[in-house]
Amino acid sequence: MGTRREALTGTTGCLTAVLGAVAGIAAFGYGFDVLAGTQTLED
Repeated sequence: MGTRREALTGTTGCLTAVLGAVAGIAAFGYGFDVLAGTQTLED
């Protein structure tokens, strides 16, 4: 039972890390698009 709980905790932590990474990439991509948009407007 102990090992199973440790495995579950590890899986949850991994999923949290993946979701965090996806959210970070999405936020970075959106911010980059905004910056690119302002650059094209300036040009």
